[in-house]
Amino acid sequence: MPSPIVTLETELAPQLALADVQAMLRLVSETCDPALDLTVAERRQLLFGGVAKLVDADCYLGGIGCSRPDDICDAAPMLVYDGGWQDEVERMRVWGVCQNLELARPVNELASQALVTLRTVTFTRAAVLSDEQFSVSAAGQALQEIGFDQFMISVYPIDHRFHSGIGLYRRVGRPAFTERDRTIVHLLWQQVEWLHRQEIDLPVGTKFIELSLRERQVLILLLGGGTRRTAAEALEISEHTVGDHMKAIYRKLKVRTRGELLAKFIAAGPGTATALSGGATLKARPAGLEPTTPGSEGLCHPKQSVTI
Repeated sequence: MPSPIVTLETELAPQLALADVQAMLRLVSETCDPALDLTVAERRQLLFGGVAKLVDADCYLGGIGCSRPDDICDAAPMLVYDGGWQDEVERMRVWGVCQNLELARPVNELASQALVTLRTVTFTRAAVLSDEQFSVSAAGQALQEIGFDQFMISVYPIDHRFHSGIGLYRRVGRPAFTERDRTIVHLLWQQVEWLHRQEIDLPVGTKFIELSLRERQVLILLLGGGTRRTAAEALEISEHTVGDHMKAIYRKLKVRTRGELLAKFIAAGPGTATALSGGATLKARPAGLEPTTPGSEGLCHPKQSVTI
């Protein structure tokens, strides 16, 4: 079983071909290009989608979260980016399965190292559950029923509370992510520190933690433009139950209407509301994993130099 943490050591170099290195440098350069007029949200979408494309992931789901260092799986997904999903229902079903304790507990043990040590952590499904454990687990069977098998997760610690993470997924029948894939994601995820840190001071960040997992799921669907009916279908619950969750969300966030709810996130800065909705309304958002027009608002400030 591979180590869950990929360290920035020179012995990683032989695992990457020159074409991989060139592609990585190109993605970082495009994401950090100050000449192109893109919002922070669009730049993040470019980075997330570009990373997924480099490792040939079918889908990705990630963003900025706020959590306790000892329980990163209880993170409040304050900014969310995604791509490659058939629809919102598929995405939410996969997210729901990933909250199953069979997956959440071992994932939490590995991912929490990032917040504790303030070092990026990157691991594949093999570091969470062996093939045998995954195949007999309820979570593994549920994920395969949806059509997915392999996954890889990378967590960049912004500080002991906030993190930027990405989950990459391959559908059933695809091969497992390799050490080459893991190295690419791990190295790339550290090269745009400024982008991870932009717009994390959201006014509802602490209150987000007060929401239950189901309430957070409903909230993201609502902010993505979903209705009570579509939220019920995505989460496989009744519309009445969705309504109860909406009342709880409004009460905890101290709002009375969906407009007031959206305003809380718009107040956090340009692109925040659309980003939290899963990027569904970002301008010029491409289909599938194709990135948006490359660019950035400032120069790249990598956390540390990497010799590849």
